[in-house]
Amino acid sequence: MKSDYQAIKAVPKKDRTFENTVYAFMGAGKIDVHTGPILFLEYVSESKEIRNVSNKLGVTISKALTDLSYDEDLYRAFLEYNPKKEPLTESEKLLYDDVQKSFKDKGLHLPKDKQKKLASIAKTMSELGSTFTKNIADFDA
Repeated sequence: MKSDYQAIKAVPKKDRTFENTVYAFMGAGKIDVHTGPILFLEYVSESKEIRNVSNKLGVTISKALTDLSYDEDLYRAFLEYNPKKEPLTESEKLLYDDVQKSFKDKGLHLPKDKQKKLASIAKTMSELGSTFTKNIADFDA
């Protein structure tokens, strides 16, 4: 996951393309194929112990993904890409706009202190959501 982002950041500014920047960003960090079945156990396992382990893993993964998503160097790499440098299809333009919006929604254009606060809020929300889900799964009617 981290290596995917490192590869994007390593591309020199002059060599940035849609493929090695925007598209690579969308494909980076795809861990759901490997973790999805394990995380799903939180919702379906009859064992409280397995649900707890799955929940804790979900919180750990969520925090790691939040840290990666607030990577300023990755944001800078995205900003280095010039969409006017190459012809883009309509769907590529939409994807570019979506990624740009996602960075903006995370506040990466804001001062560092506000970015840290947003990241902290995102982690807290993730933990609260996991606790809520765990409490529902553990409820014995």
